[in-house]
Amino acid sequence: MMENDSRERTQSSRSASVRTKKGLSSRRQRPVDYVDPMIGTDETHFISQWRSEAGTYPGAVAPHGMVQMSPETSDDKDFLRGYYYWQDVIRRFSMTEHFSGWPNGSAGKGFMMPCALTSDGGEGASSNFESRFSHDNETAEAGYYSVYLSDSRIRCSFAAKTRSIIGRFAYERAGKYIVALSDFDTFELVSDREVALSCAAGRPDLGKSNAKIYLHLVFDREFEAATLDKKHILTFPSLAHDDNSLSFKYGGSYTSAVNAKHNLESEIPHWNFEGVKEDAKNLWDTELSRIEVEGGTEENKTIFHTAFYHS
Repeated sequence: MMENDSRERTQSSRSASVRTKKGLSSRRQRPVDYVDPMIGTDETHFISQWRSEAGTYPGAVAPHGMVQMSPETSDDKDFLRGYYYWQDVIRRFSMTEHFSGWPNGSAGKGFMMPCALTSDGGEGASSNFESRFSHDNETAEAGYYSVYLSDSRIRCSFAAKTRSIIGRFAYERAGKYIVALSDFDTFELVSDREVALSCAAGRPDLGKSNAKIYLHLVFDREFEAATLDKKHILTFPSLAHDDNSLSFKYGGSYTSAVNAKHNLESEIPHWNFEGVKEDAKNLWDTELSRIEVEGGTEENKTIFHTAFYHS
């Protein structure tokens, strides 16, 4: 199936088909360097029983990852939810429960979206926190995802461990910073920096399930919480002009909120974003090195290693 995903991007007129990443030289690369998470996010001309989508997502995930952080560009009312390469508005980031390769597989559960309120009271995004973006300001790698929200003027970056995620919102403008959380069954304030969350796990089309996934979310700054239009709004005070960034991390568990917190503290007990990003890359390289590849073009290697990554 993933080979078909690669063909679909090859036929896309919007980007440079299946390609090696910018800046890669012709010298031998590690297997992880050939992974392109964008493959499978565009339409294909080969219509299947799943219509014209491959159902893959570009967000940050570790090998066998329990949680993922990935953008969504579509809403229920206009198309299947999830991420679609031809769209230019990010509506939310989903925090878990992505089923890559299934119809609607780029749609997850548990939503987060940042926004900024400037000093003149103007909002840095639309009322529902959407923001336009450009693929020129978007990076997707194995275990890492980053995008610049042009309306909000926020750089969003995420890196993954097996059961946890670390993220960073870098704001261009000074002001009050807001994070909206939605699509959760439970929301409990643990402290002025921590939230315990849960939502249903699994997919209805794969069978009925009463399973839940629990998330423990921590920010590096204090916030005030309120509820508006079914969204939990976290408001952070103005940040110093030399450090207009907000960091967060969360862990997941299918058994309990206590274990979600434990998984976070055991995997990411610090705020070292670059360290987690490098760890994720190394984890993926170990997995992808299980099969040794000889011969083929750079494009062939990208197709193969990305299909292996998606499998």
